[in-house]
Amino acid sequence: PMSMGMTQFDPFTMGYPSNYLYTYLLIGIGILGLLAWSFGFKYIAVVITLAVLANGFQVYESQNLWVYLVDPIAVIICSASLCIQGCTHFVNRVKTTGVKHV
Repeated sequence: PMSMGMTQFDPFTMGYPSNYLYTYLLIGIGILGLLAWSFGFKYIAVVITLAVLANGFQVYESQNLWVYLVDPIAVIICSASLCIQGCTHFVNRVKTTGVKHV
């Protein structure tokens, strides 16, 4: 809702290096990465680190840090959704063909 103009504050603009809040965003993301690592969520810490590095090396066309942070999450959600749909389709197909377990 904030990015759609319902308020004067748009958090998406914080991801651009020219924004004055960019440093705070990087510090906050760094703290989240350290907390994730210390609590044993090493995969999350690695994804955060890779996202910040990819932003630094400008892997994507966008210079916005949010794009680098959100894209891995979107890929994971889409992959999980496709797996669930595939499994559901497979189970429904097995049920309708009448395959019995031996």
